[in-house]
Amino acid sequence: MKITDISVHRVSISQNSNTRLLLQVHTDEGVTGISEAGRNLLVTRAYLEELIKPLLRREDPCRPKRIWELLSLGDSDKATRF
Repeated sequence: MKITDISVHRVSISQNSNTRLLLQVHTDEGVTGISEAGRNLLVTRAYLEELIKPLLRREDPCRPKRIWELLSLGDSDKATRF
């Protein structure tokens, strides 16, 4: 199983409630994971497109340690630490 796409959506439960952002992780086997994302749609979407998607696309979602290492340390030209 490999991650094929990650998307973010704004949702609200009622007209008077605050909106929330939901993050969806899609795989090549049709499995979709859902998580709550940040509060600002534009910032979250930019962060997702610029940093997260390039790192996690084609990764196995069943390997959380590998994903954590990629997100915290980066990979080659996307490294976040020296």
